[in-house]
Amino acid sequence: MAADTANLPFVKNAWTIAAWAEELDNGPLARTIMNQPIVLFRDTAGNVGALEDRCCHRGAPLPHGKVVEQGLQCGYHGLVYDTTGACVTVPGQKNIPPDARVTAYPIVERHQIIWIWMGDPARADESLIPDWHWVGDDGWRTVKGNGGKPLPVACNYQFVSDNLLDISHLTYVHASSIGNDAIMDFPIKAERLNSVIKMTRMVMDRPPAPFWGRAGKFV
Repeated sequence: MAADTANLPFVKNAWTIAAWAEELDNGPLARTIMNQPIVLFRDTAGNVGALEDRCCHRGAPLPHGKVVEQGLQCGYHGLVYDTTGACVTVPGQKNIPPDARVTAYPIVERHQIIWIWMGDPARADESLIPDWHWVGDDGWRTVKGNGGKPLPVACNYQFVSDNLLDISHLTYVHASSIGNDAIMDFPIKAERLNSVIKMTRMVMDRPPAPFWGRAGKFV
């Protein structure tokens, strides 16, 4: 179900996944996060930047530019921005206007993931980044769905959260793979842990769902 997302109550003061780190290997990357056009890039020193997606000169989209030694170069008139959003080069002149800059968002590369903070920069605490170390741990295998590319879903993002938190739909939607009738026999335990909501459903002493049965060689 499509929805108007113009005034959604986004949770901004939290770390959000912006991209897989490998997605920046091919140059500037355009993303829309919480209705804000963003450009992500990695400079020649390996630092990652997240800027509002517009050149401060004529508003040109920055993903159409390229990464150069000084930073991200606009593809229209060649202005260059560093990862802080400051303009560091203006072709044809030595003086750079002090207000020549674009908004930069706090960004962290960790666990092969690019994390972005869309809220108050002063509250961007890196210790709040979820511990997903297994994504980059050699002892684990990570399978990136949809080939590691975003999967657009034409609905309010809150419906996606609801889908993931309440797995009772598995009995009906995924009966041939990861769901079965036993799921509905066990209630959900919901816990609120500071800024985290934890949903647990323990299905005990029941036949496994088809996928898990085959994976564990139970059937």
